[in-house]
This record gives sequence, C-alpha cells and structure tokens, in this order.
Amino acid sequence: MMHLPKDEKPVSQIIKNVTIPHCSKGPKLCKHCEDFTFRSERYYLLNLFNLDIPVARPMIRFNGTWYAYTFAKLFENEEDAEAYAKKYKIVIIK
Repeated sequence: MMHLPKDEKPVSQIIKNVTIPHCSKGPKLCKHCEDFTFRSERYYLLNLFNLDIPVARPMIRFNGTWYAYTFAKLFENEEDAEAYAKKYKIVIIK
C-alpha cells in the first residue's frame, strides 16, 4: 500500500463525530479502550480524498462513495463544530 500523495488536494471536507480507540482490539475486548472511547468522542474536520490508487489511510463512506481521509481540525465541542460548519457550509455527520 502507498501513502497519500503529498500534493493531493481534498475533494471535499466534512465534520464528523469520531471516536478514536485506545488500541486495535477496540472497546469490546479492551477495558482501556472502553474507558478511553467514552472520553475521546470529539468532532473533527476531515479532508476527503477520492483516489484511484490504494493508500494506507483510514476510509469513510460518504454519500455512497468511499474516501480516504485525514484529520484537519479538532473542535473543542459540538457548538464550535456547528458554528464552523455553518460559516464554511460543511456537512456535519453525527
């Protein structure tokens, strides 16, 4: 697998409530993940990339299409995320 090309521009941006696990086992198998997941639920601005090449990136499905994504911004709370979304006309996925 290849990494995301450095000069690649995002095709879109979305704001999503993302939970980041403690490890690859996830909250069902790891007590630390269960505790960490509860505290780590935050809103992030995601850059979406529609690539024809395989990349070593996390993927997300949006409007029926799979996209590679990167984290662009972390919001302190839901109100900040909503204000940013309104200002820049970005979709929020909860």
